[in-house]
Amino acid sequence: MFFIRMMNDMKMKKKLAFTFISVAVLPLLLCGLFLIGKLREIVIKDAFNQVSTNVGRVQKRTEELINVPLDISYRLTNDNRMKRASKSDGPYSTVASNLRAPSFTEKGLKNGKDLLCGNCEEQLGGQPEFGTG
Repeated sequence: MFFIRMMNDMKMKKKLAFTFISVAVLPLLLCGLFLIGKLREIVIKDAFNQVSTNVGRVQKRTEELINVPLDISYRLTNDNRMKRASKSDGPYSTVASNLRAPSFTEKGLKNGKDLLCGNCEEQLGGQPEFGTG
């Protein structure tokens, strides 16, 4: 009753404005707020999924990159020839031990003495020795 009496006492201009706001603007505003909230949830969910996927890719690539030096360091720590090369009695014994240690070339893994000469053992009469005599 109060609403009807209030509407009867209003002028036509105010009635039209009130009706337009209550029928057109208010429902559109409520629907817009609801849809913006839902869209925000969807966007946040998709962004989280993309970030999770990217983190997984980065983690996998980082593991691949880290595994290479870890494998190399493991092999070097367990290689007796590298232990011999690291123990030095002087500069000549270091050179001799480095000649016995393997090294990498374009053709693959070669021994140091093979890089210097084809048959060092035959030319030098056995293992190359430096600093003797």
